[in-house]
Amino acid sequence: MKGICTLISHANTDIQGKLSCISKHQNNLNLANETLHKKLNQMSEKVNETKPLLLSIQNQLQQQTAAKQKNMDNSLKSLKEVYDELTIHKSITSNQKLTIADLNSKIHTQQKDLKDSQLNTARKENLLKQLRLQPSPPATSSATNATNEPNDFSNTDNTNETPILLTP
Repeated sequence: MKGICTLISHANTDIQGKLSCISKHQNNLNLANETLHKKLNQMSEKVNETKPLLLSIQNQLQQQTAAKQKNMDNSLKSLKEVYDELTIHKSITSNQKLTIADLNSKIHTQQKDLKDSQLNTARKENLLKQLRLQPSPPATSSATNATNEPNDFSNTDNTNETPILLTP
């Protein structure tokens, strides 16, 4: 029995030593746990302090983004208006160019017609002068004169005939 009691006594001593060691480790774990909880609480407080600041920054960014979007929309609207106006002016300018070209063509045609008319009038005036300057042939009752040649009809009015133009 004495051997069993000794064994039990040694086992008890050994268990108490191990319990003492476990107790020390438990104390160390409790201390680490408390430190960890303190640090977590400090971090939580800092997060709670920065939350309003972060929310404020987020709101400012949203407002700035909305303002920029509104400015961009207004700019795009203005650009579209300017583009539409430019398109209208381009169309008007194109129509004006066509009108100017058409008017220039008409002016050129009228100038040519005027020049032709002036030349025709000048020729008719020259023919008229020549006819007035020529002596009138003696009045005869026959269709031929003394030399049996047909009468000279240069004295007749040829104003309805268009003379042939010789341009230099």
